[in-house]
Amino acid sequence: MIVKILCISSSPRRHGNSETLLDWFIEAASKHESAECGKIILSDYDINPCRGCNACEKKGKCLISDDFIGIIDKVLAADIVVFAAPIYCVGVCAQAKAFIDRVQVLRSQKDVLNLETVEPERKGKRIGVFISTAGQPDEGMFKPSVAVMKCFFHHCGIGNKNIEYLLVGGADEKGAVKNMAGAKEDAQALADGVMAKITAMIN
Repeated sequence: MIVKILCISSSPRRHGNSETLLDWFIEAASKHESAECGKIILSDYDINPCRGCNACEKKGKCLISDDFIGIIDKVLAADIVVFAAPIYCVGVCAQAKAFIDRVQVLRSQKDVLNLETVEPERKGKRIGVFISTAGQPDEGMFKPSVAVMKCFFHHCGIGNKNIEYLLVGGADEKGAVKNMAGAKEDAQALADGVMAKITAMIN
């Protein structure tokens, strides 16, 4: 059975620390025969911020015409959703947050209009992964973003017990993570662990 993995890099800085960790994850996951990996560079797409109009609560869809819908459809179709974002000012970068705020439409579909966003047979059989880097070594820098990502994955139909994390502090300069002992191994081990977990879920 094919395992669909969607990897999203949200950093505005290409090939920086969070994307490097993501690429190591993809490298390891791709070695599994069942894995089908896709990668999205969020800054390549037109994603507008949520307007807070609440039209989605009545119409069941977002009225903003941009690239969000095409991407969120891929998120919902994926068995594993890997979201990589750097920490800026104690939160995920603006590109990530703009995208995450737009999942309000999924909340409206599910909680207001009682619509299915994910097929019933796939519920509880999907995994979310949050990969993040921060310049500061303080682990507390990640707490606000972890809360945001839990909300994102929840609206995408992935519960807390099925979310995995790789949070690396002290990586400020571009490429810093490449010189951090164990960082690559941790990303690769995470990929192997997630593949083992999803295989047990769907078989």
